[in-house]
Amino acid sequence: MIFRHRFRTFGAFALATLAGSAWTAHYLSAQPAAAPAPLEPGFEQTVKPFLKKNCQQCHNADNLSAGVRVDHLDTSLEDRHIRVWEGIRHRVRDGSMPPKGMPQPSAAEREATVAWITQAIEIARLRPAPKNGLVRRLTVSQYRNTLRELLQLEDDLTEIVPPDAVSSDGFVNNKDTLQLSPLLFESYLEIAEKALNRSIVDPSQKPAIQNFRMDLGASINKNPLPEELILGANSLLLENKDFTVTELTPKKPFPFQPNPMRTKYRFIEGYQGNDTVRGWREYDSIYHSVFACMRGSNGYPKGKAYDAVASGLLLRPAIPNDETFEADGTYGPKANFKISLRELPDHGRFRVTVTAAKYDDGLLLDPGATARSGSDALTVTNFTAPQTLTVKQAGIYQVDIHTPQRKVEVPAPDTSRLNEGLSASWAFNGQPGGGLEGKASLQDSPFGKALTLQGDYDALTVPHQEAFHVGTGEFTVAAWIQPKAPRRAAIVSLGSVGRTPGWTLFLGGGRNALQFETTGPDKLTNGTITSGPGVVRSGAWQHVAVVVKRGSNAPSRIYINGVQVAQGVIGSANLDNPGLPLRIGGSPNATSFRGDIDDVRLYRRALSDAELQGLIEPGRKFAQAPPEPTQDITLALGGRDFTGALKQPAFLAVRLPAGPVALRAATTGALGIERVVLTPVPATDPLARRFQTFEKRNPRLGVQLGLRRDCGSTFAPVGSPQVVSSGQNTRFVFEGAIQNFPSPEVEKDNVNYLAGIREIAVRSEYTDDRDMPRLRIRSVEFEGPFYDSWPPPSHKAIFLDSPRKADPKAYAREIIRNFATRAYRRP
Repeated sequence: MIFRHRFRTFGAFALATLAGSAWTAHYLSAQPAAAPAPLEPGFEQTVKPFLKKNCQQCHNADNLSAGVRVDHLDTSLEDRHIRVWEGIRHRVRDGSMPPKGMPQPSAAEREATVAWITQAIEIARLRPAPKNGLVRRLTVSQYRNTLRELLQLEDDLTEIVPPDAVSSDGFVNNKDTLQLSPLLFESYLEIAEKALNRSIVDPSQKPAIQNFRMDLGASINKNPLPEELILGANSLLLENKDFTVTELTPKKPFPFQPNPMRTKYRFIEGYQGNDTVRGWREYDSIYHSVFACMRGSNGYPKGKAYDAVASGLLLRPAIPNDETFEADGTYGPKANFKISLRELPDHGRFRVTVTAAKYDDGLLLDPGATARSGSDALTVTNFTAPQTLTVKQAGIYQVDIHTPQRKVEVPAPDTSRLNEGLSASWAFNGQPGGGLEGKASLQDSPFGKALTLQGDYDALTVPHQEAFHVGTGEFTVAAWIQPKAPRRAAIVSLGSVGRTPGWTLFLGGGRNALQFETTGPDKLTNGTITSGPGVVRSGAWQHVAVVVKRGSNAPSRIYINGVQVAQGVIGSANLDNPGLPLRIGGSPNATSFRGDIDDVRLYRRALSDAELQGLIEPGRKFAQAPPEPTQDITLALGGRDFTGALKQPAFLAVRLPAGPVALRAATTGALGIERVVLTPVPATDPLARRFQTFEKRNPRLGVQLGLRRDCGSTFAPVGSPQVVSSGQNTRFVFEGAIQNFPSPEVEKDNVNYLAGIREIAVRSEYTDDRDMPRLRIRSVEFEGPFYDSWPPPSHKAIFLDSPRKADPKAYAREIIRNFATRAYRRP
């Protein structure tokens, strides 16, 4: 133990010196090697007199004919003088020097001088090159790699030093910028000490190892947590019934201590949206320590981004985005599965093992595909229970799903009581009735004048009045709208986005949906109703209304042109907020409605369907039935599950075996399913060739490690993605050093439920827009710190196996000599 401590001190200084002072050698002027002895006599006896007699008169310090001087030449033959000697040899040998008209040397004198110069140049060129220049310190990356090589330590500890400067040529190994200041040398000492502390262990102590596995699959958890799990803003957690977390004890050839995760916590509850609800609460479950999170960007373009099935979790490729703050993309890519957890080791190697397979998938058909028919088609019309089909011939089939035509019964308009309970209205045919903000103005409309909004911060603001009080009672909000831009924006608001008490009727962004949101005085949600996508038409006048009733026995409803498009429960909380004005076309901290709004009404009672028809009468010619909301379909064929939005009957291409095939179909729509038709696709059909190409593609499995933010995640990849080509469960291993990945920096025992969350992302990596079979994740296992042996290789790299172990002094000398030999770097 004492020797290990002393070696840490020696090693830290040696490693820091290796980084710095060993590489700050003195600048050496270009000093040539001493001349060999045989050259000296010939120079003094032959060459020097020859030069003095024939050349020096014109080539000296005072008379530099042709820029050449010879009076300073000697037997050292410095590198800078070699070209001069070569020129003299050439001129003497061809007789051009001395010039004509001057006394000439004899042929013998010329020959002797040329011979000496030739010999001297050959000797000069064979001598060792001098080691000149400023020997710099290592760059940060070089020092990091040196530590990794010497100590077999993968942790990157060099983040505490500033990055190296980049030269004008784009290089970091620039000697002019690689100085070593005393402060920087201290940092190198700190890095070296930390590296040695992590490399050297006490072999007699058992290492602590964290090991757990998350298993995934529909209803795999027979004892799910009864309470709802929520993890921060836009929480999107996999239902607890669809995953389990098991703490494991790995098999190792050495004794170790299992390191179970903490399950008992006491937090100030912090998971109501972004709000921290001030109230202590105690938790005791592994499912408050480890979460299966699917939070990412919305709007997967084709099919559901993920789906839990009996055999695991199905993932489509994780489509990346710019992850811009305060935009939908801030939460990460589409199909964004992560294990969110409170505890991981601080340092050391780790291993993530993913058990995955390529799903035997079907190809969702593109918009515009047409339904098929044929005498050999199979048709199912009963969906109250699973059905069994007999497929006569194996092959590729197109699955078409037909729904009944919607029948809308419109009651007769009732205008007799439309002034009863009307607490406020804005027709915009005279004064605006409030303050116009931004570029808001009154413009002509089919109803006279309308409120026109064009900018990001346009709105009509009406100071708060007693007439706006709806309290805990029933009420109705109605308006004519003509949206020009399909973005999330408030139509009428007496509240704000998120957690401000009150209510807001929203246009639901690019989904062309309607949403009504309420928040109680305690800043907790009091109920939200959202229509399906696509019910609002851009560029067209339409009447929208929300009729609010209180309690689960009297559902509230959203209407477009008098047709119900959504319903839900609004709680009994008081929705008054005297501190806020009523705003039309906008809401605080949110973008404004873009388009036209007219005939806004607030009733302190619930209007009937017939009375809503009465409100529509002045614009009846615009009142088309809203588009049928897109229905999500779940289709099970032969033990395989396929999900997607039904935008047309042509739904899926799939390969089926001959024989009995179980079929089950369900939809989220109110109309249900009329029939499912399976039609064989000929081998020469373009759809068959497209499907064959599709089923040959293989998903790529990627793992990333990082931390969870309020508005997304920060990740770094663990190794390279791996191709998943087998339909059978296969184990894929990813390893790294946990020090090298983003980690949350929070104080110990932080009492916020959302603080300090680490995340392990498991993705089907995106390549391009081509359809890809889904990736099936059966389980994800984590082990860390990961050791193949104990002591680890980093320790053994220093403390060698040696017959001198019994002799401490000899063993110490051997260790230091071995380390110093490996650490030495030639300049």
